[in-house]
Amino acid sequence: MGGIFCSQSSTARASGDRCEGSFCLFRKTGPSAPPELREEALKGFETTFGGRPSVFGVAPGRAEVLGNHTDHSEGFILSCAIDRYILVAARKAPLERGSLCRLHSSTFPGFTVEFDAGLQPESFAKNKQQEKSRSWANYMIGVVSELRKSGCKVGGFDAYVTSTVPPGAAVSSSA
Repeated sequence: MGGIFCSQSSTARASGDRCEGSFCLFRKTGPSAPPELREEALKGFETTFGGRPSVFGVAPGRAEVLGNHTDHSEGFILSCAIDRYILVAARKAPLERGSLCRLHSSTFPGFTVEFDAGLQPESFAKNKQQEKSRSWANYMIGVVSELRKSGCKVGGFDAYVTSTVPPGAAVSSSA
């Protein structure tokens, strides 16, 4: 089970997603990560940020058999799920921290990336990470940017990412 935090919208209310205060927690059922990966994410989150996460998101790894990258130009691909996963443990930031987001990856240890989710969509490029050791965070920063463009008010959060998808091995995550 995974989710994202987003301000309550008519779409969220119509879909029946559960709302907590001014935030909705979108829940979807899907693949379950191996217990040891969930435990790694929990321990990593607690060590990095203190406290416990309030939500986990999981996506399977995938191998693209045909048409790799043609989906970017509305082409067709044939992909299949593999037995590797990416898992994100997350929680809302305390209100006093505002829209500051903190990201940490077990695959790229030693770096916690911070960015401001409250920037206007046209200014979101300021959040882009240029250093190679932090560029992995641009995927999550991009998701927040697109949510903001679609009208979601995204507050601050902490997220710890761990994965069994090997980097640079010609496979990817469906996250």
